[in-house]
Amino acid sequence: MTYPLEQMIGISHANTQLVRKLADIGYSNWEEHVRMGGRFTSAFADQFKGLTPGTIPTLKSETVSGLFDDFVQKRTAAFADTKAAWDEWRSCCAEVMSKPTGVERSG
Repeated sequence: MTYPLEQMIGISHANTQLVRKLADIGYSNWEEHVRMGGRFTSAFADQFKGLTPGTIPTLKSETVSGLFDDFVQKRTAAFADTKAAWDEWRSCCAEVMSKPTGVERSG
């Protein structure tokens, strides 16, 4: 059985594009989460400033809840980007596989 080279190249290209996009999404999210972690740590540490012994800090500050909201928005955007990359990969593969190969099979 011979495999059509054009289809193999097309699928390889689609796979490469998918991996690149997923790596870009992962790297940008990693960078953003590191920044958000720094801001969260700073906001959390600020809760303990001026704290007297025997008191409990309140962790329900506007800054902390805002950071959680930012985290949810970034996560939702990352999921949307990942779905878009996956959908693009699927359509590219479907397009490649739907093209005639030019190879006639004898039966």
